[in-house]
Amino acid sequence: MSDSPMKSHVFSVLDEPYCVWEHPEDNNNLEFLNGIDPAYFSFIAERMRSAEASVDDDRRAATALRSAYHHALETFFSLAGALVQAPTCVYGWLEQCETKSLRTLVEQISENRFNSLSVVQGAPVTWETISAVVHSRMDVSEAERARVVSGFADLWGRSARLFLRRENIDEYNSVKHGFRVQAGGFQLSMDVADNEQVEARTTKFDLGGSKYGSSYLRIERVGGTAKSNRSFTPRRHYLNWSAEQTSLLLFLLSASIGNVVAFLKLLNGGGDQINSTCPTDDEFQAPWDHTVGVFRMDLARQIPDWAVSVTTKQDLHAHLATLGLKRHSGE
Repeated sequence: MSDSPMKSHVFSVLDEPYCVWEHPEDNNNLEFLNGIDPAYFSFIAERMRSAEASVDDDRRAATALRSAYHHALETFFSLAGALVQAPTCVYGWLEQCETKSLRTLVEQISENRFNSLSVVQGAPVTWETISAVVHSRMDVSEAERARVVSGFADLWGRSARLFLRRENIDEYNSVKHGFRVQAGGFQLSMDVADNEQVEARTTKFDLGGSKYGSSYLRIERVGGTAKSNRSFTPRRHYLNWSAEQTSLLLFLLSASIGNVVAFLKLLNGGGDQINSTCPTDDEFQAPWDHTVGVFRMDLARQIPDWAVSVTTKQDLHAHLATLGLKRHSGE
C-alpha cells in the first residue's frame, strides 16, 4: 500500500481490520475533529435545569438531561476507542464501530483484558493508561498531572460501569427510539409489624426514591428460554436517578470529551499545546455525593409457563397465513 499515490489509514475495530484511502493533501481527520463541540453537553446541562419550570416541564427537562447524559457516555467512549485503535482516522473508526463492539471494547478495558491492536504501547490498556496518554502534554507540575490523570481514570471507570449496565442501555434505547418512556421516579418503603398480631403496630422503613427517573416496557420470553421460542410477555422496569448527579456528570463528560479531542487534534497536526480542563478533586467527587437509595425495580404479572403456548417461527408463519395476510412485492 505504500506504493500507492493515495494516503491510507489501516486500523482495527477490536480485531476487524479496515483501510481508509484519502488524497495525500487532505487531513479529513483534523477537519472531523474540528467539527466536534465538546461544550454541547455542558450547554445542555446548564440549560435543562430551571427552578421556574412547571412540574411537567421539569420532568421533560430531566428526560432531556438524561438523554444527553447517555449520548455523552456513548460519545466519550467512542472517541476513547478511536484514540486507542485509530487516532489518525477517528472518523473511519467511528463509522465502522457498531454499538455492540463499542460495549465489548469498554468492557474489556474496564476488566483489564483488552488485547486487540492498540497504539498504546508499553502498558496494558486501562482507563488509567488512557488518561495518562490524553493528559501527557499538559503544562502542569507532575503532581498536578498525576491528580488529573487519576481523577479522570476513576471517572471513566465509574462511567463505564454505568454505560454497560443493562437497565441504562434499555433506558437509553427507549428514550432515543420514539421516547417510549414515562418520566418520573418512584418511592419505595416497607412497613414491618412489631409482632404477628393483626392489629400490631408497624414501623415504616423508607428505602429511598426520587422524583426523577423513568419507566419503560421490555418484552421477555415466556413458556421457555430457548431462542427458538417466540412467545414473550411484557415487564415494566422502573429507574430512579438524580437529576443533579446527571447534570454534574455531564459537565465532567464534556471536559473528558474536550480533553480527548484536544489530544487527538495535537496528534493530527492541529496544534502544539493542549489546554486541558482540570476539574478539582471536589468536582470529581461531587456527582457521587447524590444518591437516590433504591435505583431500580421491575414489575409484571406472573404468567406460568403452562398458561401460554411455546411458539416457533414456523408456527407463527402458519398462524399469520390463516389470517389472510399476504406478502407484497412492492410493484
